[in-house]
Amino acid sequence: MGRVLAIGDIHGCSRAFDRLLESVAPGADDQLIALGDYVDRGPDSAGVLERLIRLYQAGELIALRGNHEIMLLDAYDGGRWTPTWRSCGGEETLMSYGEEPGEPAPIEHIPKDHLKFLEDDLLPFYETETHIFVHAFAEPGLPMEEQTEASLYWRKYIDPQPHQSGKTWVCGHSAQRNGLPAVRNGSICIDTYSYGEGGWLTCLDALSGQCWQANEAGDTRQFVLGDGPPD
Repeated sequence: MGRVLAIGDIHGCSRAFDRLLESVAPGADDQLIALGDYVDRGPDSAGVLERLIRLYQAGELIALRGNHEIMLLDAYDGGRWTPTWRSCGGEETLMSYGEEPGEPAPIEHIPKDHLKFLEDDLLPFYETETHIFVHAFAEPGLPMEEQTEASLYWRKYIDPQPHQSGKTWVCGHSAQRNGLPAVRNGSICIDTYSYGEGGWLTCLDALSGQCWQANEAGDTRQFVLGDGPPD
């Protein structure tokens, strides 16, 4: 049994994602789980999806669905989320598909294989013997199969309660703007504001508490949960 590696919200930060993978160096025995929100806000959503698709097709990635993937797909179909999506990072996503810097592409230019990955290959949650991995959060008193989309993709990390299973939650979605994972009441939030000033992209080994972080400037750092903030 290798490591169980969860990656928080990437949000189009391809350089941070590349540096994080270099630092973590996932091996054949490791489980790599991405918690969703791969697109929007950061500068290179297109590049992030290319890397994720390669990992998924090689059988090296378990990919969860985030609310930003839901909004993108809805906008592609001309749905009601279109204005919200464009104002919450969708413009940056379209720019990453543009032919000229700073020029957004029409949404129809998003490649079909990217759309297929987002539509068909993402999971609502992932569960092991000891942990539950989810994008946003979930109802603590319900089995995972009975959870609503509102909880799985949109619920904020506020006053988290332990799940009835006794398993540890690992989630993203709620940006921790101090750049550090939040650990509360049987849960860990690893959305550490990858696209924001002072933020980092985090990978957590759920079994050991080891954390790796990288940012868009190319910096990296490591620490163990509970040992205090990194130097």
